[in-house]
Amino acid sequence: MVMRAIGIVMVICGVLLSGLVVGAMFFAGWVVGTQDGARWVFDWIPRAGLAELRVENVEGRLLGPLSIEGLKLEVPGVQIELDHARLEWAPGALLRSQARISNLAAGTLVVRLREKDDEPQDDTPARVPQLPVSVIVDRASLDRLEVHLPPPDDANEPEAPPQVVTGARIDRFEWVDARFAVEHLEGHHDTVGGIAASAQATLAPASVRIEKLAVVTSGEKPARIDAQGLVRLDDRDSHLDLKWTDLRWPLLGEPTVTSRSGTLKLEGTAKDLRAQTELALGDTASIRGHGHYAAEQLEARLDWTNLTWPLSGAPRVASAKGGLDVTGTPQAYRYSLDADLAAEGQKGNARASGSGGLDHIVLDALRFAVAKAKIEGKARVEWSPALVADSDLRVQDLDPGLIAPAWPGRLNGTVKARTTMHGEEPEVQFTVALKDSRLRDYPLALDARGTAIGASVKLDAMQLVTGQTKLEAQGQVTPPFDLTARLDSPNLAALWPGLRGRAKLDASVRGSLEAPHVIAKGAVDGFEYDTLVIRRADLDADVDLAGAWKLDLAVLELSGPTTMARAQATLAGRASDHVLKLGIDSEPADIDLEFHGAFDVARQAWSGTVASGRAAPEGLTPWTLEEAAALRIDAASVRLEPACWSAADSRACAQVTRQAGLLRAAFRLEQLDFAYFKSFLPAGWELTGGVDGTGLFELRDGVLSEARADLATDPTEVRRDGQLLLQAERGSLLLEEVGGRVVARVKLPLQNGLVKFDGELAAGGDDYATRPLSGQLDVKLEDLGFLRIATEEITKVSGRIEGRMNWTGTLARPRPEGQIELLDATLDLATPGIELTELRARVGTQADDGVLKISASAKSGGGTLTVDGSANLASEPRKIEIAIRGDQFQAADMAEARAWVSPKLDLNLVGNRLELRGDIEVPRADITPPSFDTGIGVSSDQVIITGEQKSVDDAKLELHADVRLVLGSKVRFEGFGLKTRLEGSVRAIEMPGRSSSGRGEVRLVEGRYKAYGQDLEIETGRLLFNGGPLTEPAIEIRALRKPREDIEVGVMVRGTLDKPEFQLFSTPAMPRERQLSWLVLGRSIEEGNGADERAMLANAALSLGLTGTDFLAQNVRGGLGIDDISIGAEAGEQADQARFTVGKYLSPKLYVSYGVGIFQPGQVFKLLYDLGHGFKFSTESGVHTGGDLLYTLER
Repeated sequence: MVMRAIGIVMVICGVLLSGLVVGAMFFAGWVVGTQDGARWVFDWIPRAGLAELRVENVEGRLLGPLSIEGLKLEVPGVQIELDHARLEWAPGALLRSQARISNLAAGTLVVRLREKDDEPQDDTPARVPQLPVSVIVDRASLDRLEVHLPPPDDANEPEAPPQVVTGARIDRFEWVDARFAVEHLEGHHDTVGGIAASAQATLAPASVRIEKLAVVTSGEKPARIDAQGLVRLDDRDSHLDLKWTDLRWPLLGEPTVTSRSGTLKLEGTAKDLRAQTELALGDTASIRGHGHYAAEQLEARLDWTNLTWPLSGAPRVASAKGGLDVTGTPQAYRYSLDADLAAEGQKGNARASGSGGLDHIVLDALRFAVAKAKIEGKARVEWSPALVADSDLRVQDLDPGLIAPAWPGRLNGTVKARTTMHGEEPEVQFTVALKDSRLRDYPLALDARGTAIGASVKLDAMQLVTGQTKLEAQGQVTPPFDLTARLDSPNLAALWPGLRGRAKLDASVRGSLEAPHVIAKGAVDGFEYDTLVIRRADLDADVDLAGAWKLDLAVLELSGPTTMARAQATLAGRASDHVLKLGIDSEPADIDLEFHGAFDVARQAWSGTVASGRAAPEGLTPWTLEEAAALRIDAASVRLEPACWSAADSRACAQVTRQAGLLRAAFRLEQLDFAYFKSFLPAGWELTGGVDGTGLFELRDGVLSEARADLATDPTEVRRDGQLLLQAERGSLLLEEVGGRVVARVKLPLQNGLVKFDGELAAGGDDYATRPLSGQLDVKLEDLGFLRIATEEITKVSGRIEGRMNWTGTLARPRPEGQIELLDATLDLATPGIELTELRARVGTQADDGVLKISASAKSGGGTLTVDGSANLASEPRKIEIAIRGDQFQAADMAEARAWVSPKLDLNLVGNRLELRGDIEVPRADITPPSFDTGIGVSSDQVIITGEQKSVDDAKLELHADVRLVLGSKVRFEGFGLKTRLEGSVRAIEMPGRSSSGRGEVRLVEGRYKAYGQDLEIETGRLLFNGGPLTEPAIEIRALRKPREDIEVGVMVRGTLDKPEFQLFSTPAMPRERQLSWLVLGRSIEEGNGADERAMLANAALSLGLTGTDFLAQNVRGGLGIDDISIGAEAGEQADQARFTVGKYLSPKLYVSYGVGIFQPGQVFKLLYDLGHGFKFSTESGVHTGGDLLYTLER
């Protein structure tokens, strides 16, 4: 019975055990194989106390694929949030001890770090973690990663911005046994930019062997870092080799530090470590360094050559060589620095030495010396138990122009500072004192004392005196403001280069940055800066954003980008209700506007109305605002409700909205007379007619997104000096949207012709430039007189233009098909004086490729000129190719020059790069320039600038030219006493950012030169172009005459065209005065000369020699402390009365000079005194003695 009972019990236990096993298997299957099971696991983890985990939604199975949303996980020191993720993996691989993930895609992962309680120190040696299974990831991606640092202890201190990585992706990650590999890892950091990496390593319990680690940045010139080595986690030696190319920092934007290449080697253990580095820094610097840390002793040395600052570009400071030594222990070390320095060509050196420890560093001595400048100082910084820093800097004869060339000078003084901690922020008390100094040639003194706590700066007192200008300030410079300042400047030039004028100003600022209270009262007289000139400006302002507002600003005679006789602004009221009045008197128009409104201080927004307005163009009926128009302005938007203006029968209305990248403008015109554009026309031009219509334009992020217009013009005439140039009948322009399509129709009937365009843009897309285009342009013009509108160079024109051009493609890349021709035309040009006959031109297509073929031909002076080419407007970038050929084409037919050319030129335009190459042959030319007048010419150092000149920076095209000018055998020159043929060739080269240069020579052949009644034979005459500026050729001329069979005398001219050097020569040799007599008079100086001949000799001597001497004198006068040195005769005197004269201002009003005769004996002493108000008193003693009272009237 007992045995049976035992058997029964065993059966029951077996059944129960089997049931438990089966139940456990069913439970495990339910957990990993169902969606409910997956959700149960995520709910069970926080209940089991494993972690604080919450998931908003789970889709799928643990076996995969699995999607989760709204995951939040908290563990000690870290809070993690993940918006969504999807996991695809192969659970069956676990049977092979592998965790294989085929794809892991996550959205935004936010990691918030928190301060953790201090944990007991773990002295267990570091070990490489060993995974229970191998991990293989085929693909993984993370849209965005945000890492937030722990918040600051002070609640008022702002939190640091998060570190953000976007677009992170891993392709093929493996950790199989001891093998670790990442085939590709990439991501983008806000401050670092795009980075890609790959790695291979072999792992052991106590070491990592890095076989490959490569990191590459994005950008036009990617930086690359490679690493290899063995890193041991125990006491055995490790070694690590790093190398890089094109490293820069910061990686985004303009870099401050760049390294073309470099290496770093580390060997040893944490207790016995050796380091060695070599790198190329910036454009020219090379740095080598080595160090050894063993038994808590450190020895390190850094050497450099050709170090500059900035590291790239034009250096301001350079160090040809230098070195830094550090020795000692971390608790007590010493350092020393020794370097050569150079700044703006001035050489010097820098030396520094000091000591330090774990809690402090001391600068015992610092000394910079460059040229005459010296900077000496000392400092001490302690950071334990609290931050305390003291520094004392002394400067002597420091020239700031070495760093900022526009600010030369000599600074002498001291800078002292003491830094301590004020709560959690450093507090710096500073004193700056500059005495016996000069800046930009003005005396300079500065005395400033103040305190800076964090970002807050307060001036106890500040006084700056430069020249006669004095600036004083006191109080809180940063928000909340409490600052008062006073400026008294009889000469604003002392404050800033280029400034002119006088100014007085008293000002104060109080309150917060959002609602300051500003009080200012002052005036400016004779203000000039760059192109801006103001005769006088007065300001009286008391504006309190939290209280009353008052402002009066009056400006008289302003000129510059615009010209105004008067401008005035008055403001009165409060933030909640104020009136602003603006008045402008100018040449184009007098304008008066009045605004009523309120300013919301909290939102920094203004709203109100343009209450009244009047605009009176000069000589035309004034425009008046019909009724008030609402206006709203804030930092992000501007909105002007319809504002309608009327003048007689004309009326114009406008409505404008600007916000968040959107600009929308609508208008309506009623009988707008073209006469209102009179001020924009050249003198003598007349435009009659008018326009009516409506329109609307919308730009989104600078791209035209909507356009509508319906305009009609009245009969129109254009006249110049009363002569009719263009007559048009009633025209129209229609631009509208029909069913999403944009339809355009333009019709301009002319007196003898018609221009008409019908086209449309297909529906779809916000960017008009990319929509499909279809259209047709018809042109038929029987009278070309309108071409004289374009330029006054055309004096006579005949012919006709006709044709049709169809357009497809897009607005951005149009494709034309058809042709437009110029037929039976003649053209007279004013300046060259030529007539173009048989002028024909054709622009059209020959195939369905959208490429325009261009051809033209003309005759002039019996020669021909042809132009052939193509223009591909649909290509990217646009391309234009032109070939210009000619044969004996007359290019000039003027009294002073007649020339024929045979050009062979090729012009290519790709994008904004324009290339011009080829030859221009001048087979024949007759050049007969008029004689020079007797006025005073412009000196060689003057630069004349006209209103039509434009700087190189304004040019939109990059011109690359290589053109050779070849002079034929029939090029003749006759003028200025010179008669010769010209031969040779010059190659002209033009490149962006460089002056035009030339190579080649022009020779004077069979030349004769007539001067002082004598004929000189030009034996050698050449203009040499050796690759320098095209306008500065070298000159080599040898001219001679034979007054007798046994005497040969001449002049040699060398140097440059603008500064020639003259030298007389003769056979046989003789003194210079005899050479000059034989050259000019044809006989010896001993044979006697009359007064006229002596004057002729004096003139020749001055032109051949004294001009150069005067040039030399003007260059050395500054070094002698003399204001004026001159050689020559005064106005009204003969050349043989030339004198050598020196002069100096003994005071701003008293000038004295002393002159010694060159060709005649005698001295002259002059005194000139300025009595003021236009009167000057002058006396002269010497050959003649007398006095004068002079009055100058300026016009």
